[in-house]
Amino acid sequence: MNAQSQSDQGERTLPQLLLVDDSAAIVAFEAAALSGLYTLATAADGGEALTKIRELRPALVLLDLSMPVLDGDQVVEQIRADHAFDDVAIVIVSTERARAEACLRAGAQAYLPKPLKADELRATVARVLDEVAT
Repeated sequence: MNAQSQSDQGERTLPQLLLVDDSAAIVAFEAAALSGLYTLATAADGGEALTKIRELRPALVLLDLSMPVLDGDQVVEQIRADHAFDDVAIVIVSTERARAEACLRAGAQAYLPKPLKADELRATVARVLDEVAT
């Protein structure tokens, strides 16, 4: 049992991000690039992503497209069909430009092509969070 009080977390709450990719290497890269800036959670497939989105209500989801259980495009479709999650931003992270562009039309806010670059990842996440906050 952890006796540490909630006030020890500091005055500022970091935005929650959900990193969704079936590649542990991609998730590790994203986590390394974004740690300290955001509170991070991970999911390895689309089914787990939907569960965590419902539980955590993250500010932003970094979402791969080709995954087991549910593809990223199916996750976008299901999240955008539920207006309770209109405030959850989605950034597609994929090598598949055509599918990513379809996800943008379906309600994702941005697309980052793989291979990722840390500075572009941080800039895109900050920009999308800023855009959805206004």
